[in-house]
Amino acid sequence: MENKNMEHKGLLYPVFTSRGRDTGILLLRLLAGGLLIRHGLQKVENFDTLSTTFADPIGLGSKLSLILIIMAEIGGSLLVILGLVTRPAALAVMFGMFVAAFFASPGPFSMKSSEMPILYLAMFTVLFFTGGGRYSADEAIRKKLIDR
Repeated sequence: MENKNMEHKGLLYPVFTSRGRDTGILLLRLLAGGLLIRHGLQKVENFDTLSTTFADPIGLGSKLSLILIIMAEIGGSLLVILGLVTRPAALAVMFGMFVAAFFASPGPFSMKSSEMPILYLAMFTVLFFTGGGRYSADEAIRKKLIDR
């Protein structure tokens, strides 16, 4: 009987259920985090050069600004991929990408240099609002706490 009900709901019905939503959140976490980690690793590889020339849009110094964005890009991305403290991790990345997009670009706003940070800002903003979803460490921890 259940298969018959499923047929009436259409072929894409599973995509629009909560499991489909949570699968989408998982894919976004893996994609956004996986892509952004690469940028952080490139900064680590070039740390010596960048530490003296890195943009300092909020007045913390080039080296500290570089360390903070590396922490956001690598640490925040790893946490988001795992779905562990997803919202705070996404917020840290969002702050870094906001600064990169609107304060660290060569001009007041340059689409060429701001496009990538804005895309990351958008992806991590979605994750900030949705949280890690069903397939996350956050959810596993939540279930363990409820089961106590």
